[in-house]
Amino acid sequence: MKNPINQATVSFPKKLNITDQEIDISSLSDAQKEYYVDLFEEVVRLYQAKKKVRVIVGLSGPAGAGKSVIAAIFHEIAKQRPLPFRFESIGIDAFHYQNDFLISNLSDGEPLKNHKGRFDTYDLPKLTEALTHFSLGHSISLPVYSRKIHDPIENVMDIKRGEPALLLVEGLWLLYDKNGWDKVGKLLDYSIFVEADNDAVRNNVLKRHVRRGRSIGNASEYYEENEGKNFDLVMKTKNKANKIIPSYYDLG
Repeated sequence: MKNPINQATVSFPKKLNITDQEIDISSLSDAQKEYYVDLFEEVVRLYQAKKKVRVIVGLSGPAGAGKSVIAAIFHEIAKQRPLPFRFESIGIDAFHYQNDFLISNLSDGEPLKNHKGRFDTYDLPKLTEALTHFSLGHSISLPVYSRKIHDPIENVMDIKRGEPALLLVEGLWLLYDKNGWDKVGKLLDYSIFVEADNDAVRNNVLKRHVRRGRSIGNASEYYEENEGKNFDLVMKTKNKANKIIPSYYDLG
């Protein structure tokens, strides 16, 4: 493998397209760029050390911590790094139950749709099966989540049988050990937790909801009933991670 790259040799775009949304990263400092290049190189070394054809790295943390942004930055670095394996990433949102299912199925008398993003709104058997097939080197076609239609889109990412690949999986519940999520955690070769302050992520998530059309009042109410409650549960899982890093928004 060729020598690792460094921040000075990596070109960072001003904007990233993340699940059909443009995210401005033009304010990234040189220190931030260097941090993520170094972190990516650490993941590359991990792949080499595992001596496996397929490696799964989990990127966990609360909503609003910048997990999807970090994954997209990794993609930009990977495009400029000669690698002997394929680098891909998926979010667990791609394994959400379809909205029709969430609307028609209840939890405590309420549609699951009202709590979308909670641990029980994902098709956990489907996620577990997909990661298992990937890990075993099988041919696999993975879904992605669309923020335009707010539903998963099936069969978007194809990985061939035996193709060397590192899969970065990002989501809230990767290290959660209840309701069957421990099966997912056991499939991770390594895990990174993105730590974040509650007030900071609340502000980030509210901005996200407002961009998608909610009023600030409705966004705030939704956060308190959903992401706010999820935050406490997710933060309790951080000590299960192999590595803890600061939020994208807290890294100066």
